[in-house]
Amino acid sequence: MTVSLDEAVLAAHADQRLRRPERLAANLWPLYDPGVPLPTKPPSRPELPLVFGSIADPYARRLEQAYVQMTAFADTWWLPVSGMVNAEPMFEWLMHTDLFNRHYRDHIVHQVRVAAIGDLLLDQKVAGRTLLGCTTEELSRRSAAGCPSAESVLLAWWLAAMFHDCGYPHQLLHGHTGALRTAFDMTVGSPSAAHWSACYQELARLTGGLTALDVANCLRGRHPFTSAAALASQERRYEARAGRSEGTACRDRRRVVLGLAARAILLHHQLRKSRDWQPIRFADEPLAFLLVLSDEIHEFDRPAGIPYAVPTPAGTNQTVIGYDFGPVQGVEVRSAGGSRGTNATLTLTFQCPDGTKRLRGKSLADWRKAKQEDLERALCFADGELFRKLKVKVV
Repeated sequence: MTVSLDEAVLAAHADQRLRRPERLAANLWPLYDPGVPLPTKPPSRPELPLVFGSIADPYARRLEQAYVQMTAFADTWWLPVSGMVNAEPMFEWLMHTDLFNRHYRDHIVHQVRVAAIGDLLLDQKVAGRTLLGCTTEELSRRSAAGCPSAESVLLAWWLAAMFHDCGYPHQLLHGHTGALRTAFDMTVGSPSAAHWSACYQELARLTGGLTALDVANCLRGRHPFTSAAALASQERRYEARAGRSEGTACRDRRRVVLGLAARAILLHHQLRKSRDWQPIRFADEPLAFLLVLSDEIHEFDRPAGIPYAVPTPAGTNQTVIGYDFGPVQGVEVRSAGGSRGTNATLTLTFQCPDGTKRLRGKSLADWRKAKQEDLERALCFADGELFRKLKVKVV
């Protein structure tokens, strides 16, 4: 496997996949029964709200394109997610201007790019087998609900990747509540004090069970739990409305796809320094493995917002958000060695312009070391695994 990734490659690939639904999954119906009345769908905006006039290009164009792509995906495959898609750009603007988190980076364009990264990797061969084939085989081997098809696995991947960070607005609210608690000598309710039992039940049913780390993520207001819980809540509400009039084949297909997606989302950003955490094995959780890997790969052209004031013709100041995209321009993903798709060495080579000295406030050597350690803490690289060894490089 050798694939070179940069912003242009990912933008073009996502557009190609999402412009025509059949390119994503030609033989799958939507995840809801077209014969069952759906709840009223919030109107999709043809463009982003006017507040985004304060966001500079090129990020503004990318953000609008990603928003349109997410809306099209929702309209085609899973309509109940549309309300969340419509709200995400507004929360994204708030998070870029959040003075409590000056290091916030984009999580809308990022989700679409992560989906494209994983989709490209699924097409690649590791010692003679496509990664999609390996993923489908492993999921079929451990499935008690029937073998998922390659197309349903691919759709589950796009659903997981496109919405794996959708819980960030809740995390933002949770963080602000914590700040208010320290600033005011009074009781301030926590967003995580909400009644979570229904979400726990639905997530457990879809994913096969929750762990102590999942509950800890919930109580801390962290986005992996709330992102997965959002999908689970949509599924629960839809099934309650559809009732017995929904066809069982459609219901079973949806449960498989949403279950696979929610499971990957739950695991993608766990409390990895907890003593309860174990690195993800590809054989156990192939979609979660791919989501963590794709998430960590996407370092290039990912903007962090920097608010600043500019004078207007009326003589007042207007707040504008500028963006620092960082020096990483692309990455080469390469695997070599191994047999029957196992024991290969995975090499990630991050590319920067000549003369680059620092990355995200660290020397190149320290950044490379941190990236290597983060991935090795999150994912299992060992003899007998899909990838025996990991090498992270910066050039």
